[in-house]
Amino acid sequence: MYDPGGEDRGTASPVWERAALRRLHDVGNRCFLGGGMEFEGCLGAILEAAIFFTSADKGTLQLLDPSVGCLVIRAQRGFGQPFLDFFSYVHIESDATCGVAFGNARRVIVEDVTGSGLFAGKPAGAVLLNEGVRAVQSTPLTRRDGHVVGVVSTHFTHPTRLGHRELRFLDVLARQAADLVEREQA
Repeated sequence: MYDPGGEDRGTASPVWERAALRRLHDVGNRCFLGGGMEFEGCLGAILEAAIFFTSADKGTLQLLDPSVGCLVIRAQRGFGQPFLDFFSYVHIESDATCGVAFGNARRVIVEDVTGSGLFAGKPAGAVLLNEGVRAVQSTPLTRRDGHVVGVVSTHFTHPTRLGHRELRFLDVLARQAADLVEREQA
């Protein structure tokens, strides 16, 4: 696992930053300020923004289902059925990146699945590699009271190190997503 602190990957040019700010603004307008988008559509828009911010190839947005104590995929982009079947319900104490991020209320980054102890010899690692995933990051969706309500994960087809700017935009997005979930649950 990698604790972010490295240099930016070069995606954070002024043009990229303007596009990222537009994405945050659009999510806010469409999901909070009467833009008319329904909850599931907002989850999809949030996931698409996360994929954009991290320059990822795929992604999932999972919410906690307290009745079963599992994270449930509510939005996904780019995955095949074997991946979706395996990760459709992830126990919040699992050793998948999303479970670890949820349980610790902290982002988890695996720069290279093939070299990660988190996945060594475990079925989740094989499922990721069969899906072509070589790196993954999972960011918890944490309400203002500190309660984690879900996780947004982005997946990469090559080993990846994320930069500070990408992660800062992802953090703002995760805050928006947690607010949206809290509002929906209220």
